[in-house]
Amino acid sequence: EGFPVLLSIALFLGMMRMMKRHVKVHNLSVIEKLGRTSVICFDKNDLLEVSQDEDIKKVIEFCQKAQIKPILMSVDEMLDLNMVKEFGILCEGDEILSGCELDRLSDGELLEYIEKIAVYTGVTMEHKIRIVKTWQRKRHVVVISGDGMKDAPILKVADVACAMGKTAKDVADITITDKSILSMMSIIKAGRGIYAHLIEMQSFS
Repeated sequence: EGFPVLLSIALFLGMMRMMKRHVKVHNLSVIEKLGRTSVICFDKNDLLEVSQDEDIKKVIEFCQKAQIKPILMSVDEMLDLNMVKEFGILCEGDEILSGCELDRLSDGELLEYIEKIAVYTGVTMEHKIRIVKTWQRKRHVVVISGDGMKDAPILKVADVACAMGKTAKDVADITITDKSILSMMSIIKAGRGIYAHLIEMQSFS
């Protein structure tokens, strides 16, 4: 009977710790989901606008070590592959898929193929939503970042919606006030620590 109370206390303390990392948590339950994050989807333009190259490399390296799949989605048909490779998003065996190629895939084909795709080019908002929902069908927890209300549709379908700054905070679970993807990395690390603690608490309840 005491576990729900302990859970609430643990989540609240976790939220307070995150506030020290330039993060505002609007939805307490999302902290537990952060601990189970397995996919992060970045919009190329948003990523480049709010981040430095070295920061991007650090976050991608963290994702790979933590067994989190980083996904890059771009509205642009043409993409600088050297830049993508420099960031470390494309690993051995990873593939690039265009919006046109995505349209030709059935839902079943995409479900089977999606884990091989690390970069999407020429994608619309409808494409992005389809990508996220397909990952969710495979029982993955998907984090999405966005820096404007134009990102609202995709933020609404994410398991964890991160607003980079205050513009999209009304549809986000979390607002990263300094717009740094290093802060995003930090809260995922914190979420994993809190989730591990919750599992430990539950084992003793």
